[in-house]
Amino acid sequence: MAKDIIPTYSLKEDIRDIDSSIFKHYSTHEGEKNTTVIGKLSVIDSNHCLWDSFLIKIEITQPYPYVFPTLFEIGGHIPKIEDRHINEDGSCCTCPEPEYLIACKYGIRIDTFLSEYALPFFANQVFFEQEGYFPSEYSHGEMGIFEFF
Repeated sequence: MAKDIIPTYSLKEDIRDIDSSIFKHYSTHEGEKNTTVIGKLSVIDSNHCLWDSFLIKIEITQPYPYVFPTLFEIGGHIPKIEDRHINEDGSCCTCPEPEYLIACKYGIRIDTFLSEYALPFFANQVFFEQEGYFPSEYSHGEMGIFEFF
């Protein structure tokens, strides 16, 4: 029976390779327990039109990439309330817990997190600002878990 081979990823390399068309002017800070990346995330449509930009902070803990990053909007653009999918600790609720547990099991790299979780979260926030409702998000909290399943 062959042992499963777990790929290794370099967080530093993955940060260096982030798609600069959506995430710009970022800086990285390495701490004892986590790595923090702060930068500007741009919401751009398929016609390359800029809809809005957000100053964000991403906290990444070890063992990377098997832990879901924690995302914060730190520019004061989004009200820090549950109805806007902001958790009590100020972090952004990008998906229901079961979804991020699945993503962590197989590993979620920083570029995937940005494109599949952070960018859709902020695109939905832009839509909410213009239309007053979210077009494609799970509900916040327990109802979101129910909807996921």
